[in-house]
Amino acid sequence: MMVLAYEDARCLSVPALLSDSWLFTIILLSALYRPIYLAAACGGAIILTAFAYLTRGLGSADIIVIAATTAVLGTSGSLLTLLCASLSSLCWSLCTHNHRIAFIPHLLFGSTVSGLVLLLPAAQRLLN
Repeated sequence: MMVLAYEDARCLSVPALLSDSWLFTIILLSALYRPIYLAAACGGAIILTAFAYLTRGLGSADIIVIAATTAVLGTSGSLLTLLCASLSSLCWSLCTHNHRIAFIPHLLFGSTVSGLVLLLPAAQRLLN
C-alpha cells in the first residue's frame, strides 16, 4: 500500500498492473482467512464504483484500495479507515488550498489508524 500511496502522491495516478496485482493478492489471502470480509469488499466495491461514476470524485485505484482494506479489516475497519482518510484529506486540502488531492496516502493513514485501533484490544488481552 505504501508503493501505491507513493505513486499516487507523486503523479496523481497509479499503474493498473501494480494496483490490480496487489488487489488480487489481497483477495486471495482474504478468501483463505475471512471469506465474509471478501463478500463485504465486493459489495462495497460495487457501491463505490457507482458513486465514483456519478460524482467523478474517486479514481479506480482509490476503490481498489478501499476494497482491499475492507477485505482485510472488515466493514467496521473500512468505515473507520474512510473516516480517518476523509478527515485527513480535508485537512490537507484546507491547508494546501489544493482541491485535487491524492487520496491513497490518506487511505494509508486511515488504515494504519484503524489497524491500530482494532489491534489494541487484542494486545491488551495478551498482556493480561
